[in-house]
Amino acid sequence: MGPLVLEVRGRRPRLRGLRRVGAWDDGTGRLCAVPYESPDGPVIEWPGVAWYRFDESGAVCCWPDPGVSEHVASATFERLRPLILQRLGLEALHASAVLYEGAAVAFCGTSGTGKSTLAHALAQRGHARAADDFLVLDVGERVEALTFPFQPRLRPVSRLHLGAGPEGLTGLAGRVPLSAILLLRRDDVHEPARVTRLEPAAAFHAVLPHAHCYSYDDAGCRRRTIEHYLRIGQRVRVFEVAFAPGFDILPRLVADVERIMEESSVRTVPRS
Repeated sequence: MGPLVLEVRGRRPRLRGLRRVGAWDDGTGRLCAVPYESPDGPVIEWPGVAWYRFDESGAVCCWPDPGVSEHVASATFERLRPLILQRLGLEALHASAVLYEGAAVAFCGTSGTGKSTLAHALAQRGHARAADDFLVLDVGERVEALTFPFQPRLRPVSRLHLGAGPEGLTGLAGRVPLSAILLLRRDDVHEPARVTRLEPAAAFHAVLPHAHCYSYDDAGCRRRTIEHYLRIGQRVRVFEVAFAPGFDILPRLVADVERIMEESSVRTVPRS
């Protein structure tokens, strides 16, 4: 499989033999996209925006709905890219990430936990941002993160606190090792943070809920995802980071996270 290449076309042809294999929401329960299988390859409908069909080579055909600009259809494709790559054999982790010593460190958590805020605060300390919503993973002999330009989405209150201005596309396309996953959890008891290293079995169970699967109706896709996340739990350092909410603890939390990143650096972790 090569890199995904998008070709925006004109009028959509008749797509034959569509078989719905799931439905994706936007995190609030609102339907945003529907995946299908067809004799001509996998197809995704983003209602009101466009239809996308792709093949194993990574070629993606896009047919915007009437009145939808090529820019909007292309921007929507960027949101679908991780799931298309997951369908083609990679994995898509719901996470923000930064780079440290040539490797990616991922931050997972439920919506509103502070993944993007933490990544932005670390970026202000010189750690380049690698992902904001999805992190694409290639799980082989070692676990690698594939990075792409992305549009950061920082909540207004965080933007105001951090003094962040308008954000355009950031990040570069590349491939780096994944050195650690930090599972963020708000906890009023722990100020600023309690850090717990998870053993492989616990890491697997803790990280798997943050995985995105192209189709849960496809037994082969589910099985492959489970096998990949078992490897991730064995090969990547996973930590639970419980911390009290509030911007006042952010500097100390950033310091704790930088310590974890240093301890998990590819320079200090022996290769198996």
